[in-house]
Amino acid sequence: IDYDSFGILKTSVKATDYQLAKTDLVEQYSVLPRVRVNFSTHEKNEELLYKLDGEVSIFTHTYDSKADGTRISLYPSIEYPFKRPGWELRPKLGFKHRSYSLDKSDTGSISQTTPIMSLRGKMIFDKMTGKSILQTLEPEMFFLYIPASNQDAIPIFDAGENDLKYNLFSENKFYGEDRLNDAKQLTLALSSSMIDTKSGNEILRATIGQIFYLDDRTVNISGSETDHSDSSNIMGLVNARFSDYWRLSGYTEYNPHKGYGEKNQIRLSYKRPYGKQNQIFNTSYRFSRGTQEEVDFSGVFPINNRLSLVGKINYSFNNRRSKKEDTLEKMFGVEYESCCYGIKFVIRDYWNGTKTDNAFYFEFLPKGIATSTNKTSELLRQGILGYQDKFDY
Repeated sequence: IDYDSFGILKTSVKATDYQLAKTDLVEQYSVLPRVRVNFSTHEKNEELLYKLDGEVSIFTHTYDSKADGTRISLYPSIEYPFKRPGWELRPKLGFKHRSYSLDKSDTGSISQTTPIMSLRGKMIFDKMTGKSILQTLEPEMFFLYIPASNQDAIPIFDAGENDLKYNLFSENKFYGEDRLNDAKQLTLALSSSMIDTKSGNEILRATIGQIFYLDDRTVNISGSETDHSDSSNIMGLVNARFSDYWRLSGYTEYNPHKGYGEKNQIRLSYKRPYGKQNQIFNTSYRFSRGTQEEVDFSGVFPINNRLSLVGKINYSFNNRRSKKEDTLEKMFGVEYESCCYGIKFVIRDYWNGTKTDNAFYFEFLPKGIATSTNKTSELLRQGILGYQDKFDY
């Protein structure tokens, strides 16, 4: 909701529950409900920008050994954007407050308030290369300070640790609200773009960056180990657009302390309209040292305006789930749409976490009754990048 001169307010209410489809899986917390409120004033150069992020969540678990409770999170902050042609500077100050009211726990209530201070700066240099290609060079820095706090008594409801590519300019390396990292660190990054000035399309963007730690880190998801390293892995990220239909993306992490690569990911995608449907082809390779090495192929192949074939294969050379070289998932199906109904038929063979399993999906979808939220469409959206249910319901 845009309140004109006052700012923008966003609200959401969400409930999440889980049901185990088989044994030997860890049961997750149910969230019934989660209410979020985000408010921000309109950003103007050299004027204070006020923000407030708030959340109230109620967590329940079926195990008696797991604490239940209500979590309230509030994060008010102020920024002062200072922009000039070719550069900008953004100092920020905020306070993160979290309070817990717990059941099935020796600790009835917990409350913490932590200051967060940051300074982000960026410069942009550009030049024309050829007649219509604009090339940019963008050095960027991000200083972050968050004092350490003892969070051992706070239960883990929904927290986990993000990959480095999400942490480079993030205040918190953990997702969820149950952990807030301590930080005295400086991020340095360099990005470059190539932009077609005729179409406005960005045809190439690449970033390299690293975090330098000015102090030890003591906050973890679990345990009390102290991290003494003076820098993170070096991260590289590239996205390229070869034409209107072809995309290439890549990501890599290099460990400078051990002298080898930790992660590599590359994806090639093709998506082109074909009548009502899209022609789609994806292939990717994922490597994470010691835990994962996989290739993935998926696609949607229209035969005509009514009939399409869908498929996916995910093969592991060394996967932590199966501990061996194996096919993790095979999926093949058909979609058909007539004037009055649609049919979706998919056969799936997959690794379910403990063993190989298989499933058969068949849905007859009368128009005027069915919707695009049917189970088969959801399966295809999750398994095939770029898939869209194009049926006219």
